[in-house]
Amino acid sequence: FGSGPDALHVLILHMALGRRGRLRQIGFLAERVADYRHVILMGDLNCDSDSPEMAVLVETARLREPASGLHTFPSWQPSRQLDHILVSSSIGVEQVEVLDYAFSDHLPIAMAVRLPESVRLVWESRPASVPALNLAGACMVLVSLYDAWNLPSVILESFWGIISLYGLVRSIRSRT
Repeated sequence: FGSGPDALHVLILHMALGRRGRLRQIGFLAERVADYRHVILMGDLNCDSDSPEMAVLVETARLREPASGLHTFPSWQPSRQLDHILVSSSIGVEQVEVLDYAFSDHLPIAMAVRLPESVRLVWESRPASVPALNLAGACMVLVSLYDAWNLPSVILESFWGIISLYGLVRSIRSRT
């Protein structure tokens, strides 16, 4: 949101099931966000707060996890935290909680944040960029699954890629 050094970068992830795949994704992510000042990264990271890959992500991407130990999985009897919200040091966190809404096998996490005054929430509309980024993300996950084969993940990411490709084509056609 916004542009320049005070833009807010929000990333929503669903990381690979295998550690090797996650570490490759973390390297890619850390490289992309290393120069951003204001970052919120959230999603199903498929690892616990004290895992080696979380340590690598937090250190290399220069992010922090304001609240650990928020059990979100499985939703019917939460005993693990696979879902996380990480923020850069410039973002204040006022409240964090796991919501008791079991719409999937994971419970959602809600976080109230305080942004620096320099951050201006301006949406720069780029209709084709959203499905293009979704397609790139789906492809990245599919490539990571080459090392850590998982049929349900391949099916899910394939559908996500098809939906993203459809959105990209619609977005391009709407411009002409």
